[in-house]
This record gives sequence, C-alpha cells and structure tokens, in this order.
Amino acid sequence: MKGAAADWFEDAAGGMGDNFDAGTNGGANFTDLFNGRFVSETRKNQWYQELTSLRQKNDESVDSYANKFKKLADRIGMQDAAQKKRMFLMGLNPAYTPLVYARDPADLDAAIENARTVEIGFNFASGAV
Repeated sequence: MKGAAADWFEDAAGGMGDNFDAGTNGGANFTDLFNGRFVSETRKNQWYQELTSLRQKNDESVDSYANKFKKLADRIGMQDAAQKKRMFLMGLNPAYTPLVYARDPADLDAAIENARTVEIGFNFASGAV
C-alpha cells in the first residue's frame, strides 16, 4: 500500500491485529475497516454500472469474463445467487448463452462451468483448439 491507504493502515493495524477476513474481530478487521474508509457509495455505483454493462468480448475466454464478473459482483456485495447467474448469462457470448441456459445451471459456478464446456465445443468445432 502507499499514500493514504498506507497511512490509514499504519494507524488502524493495532486495532485489527491479524484479522483480515470480513466479519471477524467484531468488525475490527482489515476488509471491513478498509471498505468503510475507502469504498464509497459512489464507487459502488460505478462498479454496479460496470457490472451491468459487462459483456464477454469476442476474443475473450469464458474464464477471463467470469473473473471480471465475479470481481465486480463481490465488490458491490451482490448476494442474490439467481441474480448473479442471470447477469452472468446476460453478458456471456450470445452464441454460448442458449446452450448454457438449456443446461439449467443451479448457480453462478455451474453456469461458468457449463460455459467453459460450451466454449471448448465451439473452439473444437471451429478448429481453434
């Protein structure tokens, strides 16, 4: 860390000890304290906008798209599993979406796994393997 974050950490480190995971140490942990100090509603709204407009690019792998999606979903604190899956499918390559949707994945992780399988099939069929 550097700048304001480093200064903040130096001051806050004594109270948080070695508690880094959210929800631990009665809220006196790195994740909760850092987010409280540096993650504003404005920033969360920007991340939400990025998430709603996120689309898999033609030359982008499912894994790359999924990583971006999960990172943004975590940043905004999206908890609704059905909404996560739905939003992931909305941004997925349109050629993959119906094939993944037809498999009726139970959750986001299943949708990602199904999308990987469909991507492998498309790459195999197109000779891109």
